[in-house]
Amino acid sequence: RHPTMEGPKLYKRDGWYYIFAPAGGVGTGWQTVLRARSPLGPYEDRIVLHQGDTPVNGPHQGAWVDTPDGRDWFYHFQDAGVYGRVLHLQPMVWRDGWPVIGEDRDGTGVGRPVARWPLPLPPVDFSLAADDRFPGPALGPQWQWQANPRAEWYQVDHGLTLNILPCRRGESLLWYLPNVLTQMPQDWRFTLETQARLEAREEGDEVGAAILGHQYCALALRRGPAGNELVLYAGQVTRQSARGRAEETAVARLPWPEDRATLRLHFHRGGTVTCGYLLPDGGERFFSRSFPAAQSTWSGAKPALFARNDGNRPGGRGHFAYVSFSHPMEQTENTGGMTP
Repeated sequence: RHPTMEGPKLYKRDGWYYIFAPAGGVGTGWQTVLRARSPLGPYEDRIVLHQGDTPVNGPHQGAWVDTPDGRDWFYHFQDAGVYGRVLHLQPMVWRDGWPVIGEDRDGTGVGRPVARWPLPLPPVDFSLAADDRFPGPALGPQWQWQANPRAEWYQVDHGLTLNILPCRRGESLLWYLPNVLTQMPQDWRFTLETQARLEAREEGDEVGAAILGHQYCALALRRGPAGNELVLYAGQVTRQSARGRAEETAVARLPWPEDRATLRLHFHRGGTVTCGYLLPDGGERFFSRSFPAAQSTWSGAKPALFARNDGNRPGGRGHFAYVSFSHPMEQTENTGGMTP
């Protein structure tokens, strides 16, 4: 009756043993609790939290926590697709030896997620800083690598430097590269801006920014056969296993006279991405094509920084002076133009 049960947590309270376990699947499931007088059972079971008539789908995969003042809480995630797994905190009380999580409006013991609730602590800023000028000597906690990091990948000292390293042949695509630096998005919509500088040694060296997922786009400053150029890429993972099989295509190119460019990726509410770059006078020019972002494996679409070469030879370096996040331009319905 509780398919796909996973991630159990075992507790003891007032002589009862409780197993808290999510069930029903990530996007559509519920929270189950089982209890018995002995760890070996027999157990009785109850659904204690489900979506009900709320917009919070699949509320489960969390844990019971308590605070020093004796109150109980339950935290869990919601699978929000392109935004990844959003964390929720629910009030929790005990009734007749069973936990009741969220709001039990009909007295059945099955709770529904709350939209708003007083925090268990005094007002605290829970936000994670997204902007970075990379002062050094280490990266901030908002950053994640696509694989276990190595010292030869990067340096942080009043800016970020990513070294262009050899990769296995055929695996220069962003989806495969371990040395790609990412963040989880901190807002429903945002503009990623970064100033990138290319220190090229080989043709094909490039530095850029991306929104990574099973569908992704990337904007790069690249050393081409005739000099520097801005290149816009579209990528797709065609087999969405843990590794996936990626395809990537350059969909736009334009000559660029410098080794430095300010790149902008606009992530619009719902997951559409448009890309642009700043002109010397401070104005922005957009590429005409937009891209649908998609979730990644076990996470949402991720802002990313990278430096690479499309061959398996060592190259130069990519430098990032800063990364900033702000609210993006929104598309107007009647003209397709961009408005603040």
